[in-house]
Amino acid sequence: MIRIIIVLAFFVGSQLVAQWKWQNPALSATTFREVKFVDGSAGVAVGDFGTIVRTTDGGLKWSIIFSGTESRLNSLSFADARNGWICGANGTVLRSTDAGATWIHGQPFGQGNLVAVKFLNPSVTPTPLT
Repeated sequence: MIRIIIVLAFFVGSQLVAQWKWQNPALSATTFREVKFVDGSAGVAVGDFGTIVRTTDGGLKWSIIFSGTESRLNSLSFADARNGWICGANGTVLRSTDAGATWIHGQPFGQGNLVAVKFLNPSVTPTPLT
């Protein structure tokens, strides 16, 4: 009897853990590292293999955005609804001035793994954290 209760408790407990499942587009090989919404409908997510995806409808549909890199992208930050930065592995730094619709390469910040980028003012270049 005790074995049945333990198995049942394990099964029920494992089903209660929330799991994210990427819906659209299906990017099964990608692990996403961070997602940011600049308002109620526009958002950007970044992850492995230089993956950037963007939504303009609150996350119902996502579009793949060309990043120009295959490096893992770890973090993104927006100072306002238009100006954003991404940082990642191999010193990767990307910048957008159009709410994440396009990204251009910034000056690499060394060769290390940049794990986070945060800033509040679009006129000040942020310093990524290693």
